[in-house]
Amino acid sequence: MNNDDNDLTLAYGLLGGRTVHDKYGLPTTEYLEADDDKEAREAIVRLLRGRRINGQLCEMLAALFDHRLHVNPDGTFHSDSHLIAERQICFKFRRSGRSRDHVRNSFIHHYIKTLVQGGTSVVDAQMDAHLKFHIGEEMIRNIWKRFEKLDKLTWVINSKG
Repeated sequence: MNNDDNDLTLAYGLLGGRTVHDKYGLPTTEYLEADDDKEAREAIVRLLRGRRINGQLCEMLAALFDHRLHVNPDGTFHSDSHLIAERQICFKFRRSGRSRDHVRNSFIHHYIKTLVQGGTSVVDAQMDAHLKFHIGEEMIRNIWKRFEKLDKLTWVINSKG
């Protein structure tokens, strides 16, 4: 079995479960355990980022968002349609508490960096951002520190490439 086949098998197991037979011989759906779940999620990421997904996987993913069967324009069911998905995707923040607004914080960092590159001191640029965007001084300093670390890490990674 090649890597794509293994990744697809893991993906199918996560998204649709697998059929097993109970002690009476009846088919039933069994879903992955937590350890296999992580591996299957990583497999889906590889398939998506490598643009190696097939119609069946697309339909399985779509069914997690919309459980209705895929109907063709002529009224027939699409060949890759699956039975109604028993599970759904639920979006939540990766961290508890208030979420970091990466877009907003990137903009604030860029604003401060532009002032600094123009000759303004970091402290004065942070104060300017604090007054302009009505965000606490400590939050401004934290945004600056966090994004400066990211900038340095990106520079190091790019310089090694």
